[in-house]
Amino acid sequence: MNSGRIPPMPFEPLPEGPDEQTQLAVSYQRLTVGSRSFRLASYFLPPAVRDDAARLYSFCRLVDDIADDSPSPEEAREGLALLEQDLHRARPFDPIVAAYLEVARRCGIDHRVSEELITGVLSDQYPVRILSDAELL
Repeated sequence: MNSGRIPPMPFEPLPEGPDEQTQLAVSYQRLTVGSRSFRLASYFLPPAVRDDAARLYSFCRLVDDIADDSPSPEEAREGLALLEQDLHRARPFDPIVAAYLEVARRCGIDHRVSEELITGVLSDQYPVRILSDAELL
C-alpha cells in the first residue's frame, strides 16, 4: 500500500523544537520523494514561495501518508490524533508540523484548515455504505 511514498516519520522530541533548516530539509525530502511532478513544478515559483509550497505540500503529504500507509485504520486514527496534538504544541516535535505552522502563522492560514484536512482523511478510515447510485450524486 505504500506505493513508493515515504512513511510517516516519528521524531523524538527536541527540547527547543526543530530548527528552520531542519524543517526545510525534511519538507524538501518529502516533496522530492512524494511527488516528482510537484517538485519539478516548484521550480516555476520564486524561491521564498517555493520553500513555503514545499512546507505546505509536506504537511498535506504527511497527513495523507499516515491515513493511507498505516497498517490498520486504528493505527491511522492514532497517528492522526498524535499529529493533531503536535499541531497544538508550542514547539512541535515533527519538523514538518513545525514548518507548516510557521507558514500558517506567516500567511494567516487559519488553524481550522489543518483540522479539516485531518477530519477529512479520518472520514476515509471508516466504512461507508452506499445504497444506490443516486447517493453518489
